[in-house]
Amino acid sequence: TLFGEGAPNNHSKVKFGAVHVVDLGKALQYTPAGDREKMMYVIGHGASSPFSPQSWMQGSEVYLARVKPEIQAVNDRSSWDFYGAGAWHRGAVASARPLI
Repeated sequence: TLFGEGAPNNHSKVKFGAVHVVDLGKALQYTPAGDREKMMYVIGHGASSPFSPQSWMQGSEVYLARVKPEIQAVNDRSSWDFYGAGAWHRGAVASARPLI
């Protein structure tokens, strides 16, 4: 997976199994208020249970992550922020909690 999580075939949990980029407009013009800098957001479909559906249309849960929209940052797992428990967690995919 994108963030090095285990795969469903080895019965592990995957939070970001089917990742989609959130469209924030040309040059990220609709970046959320409160962001100090422009960030690229992605949502991931996954599950807390290793036996739950994790595809884009069947994911049991939806997760949120963000990163600077730069090639080097996107390719570096430690540059990503994961949303969980009302806060952002840098480089800690395990801290991501489902939005729904």
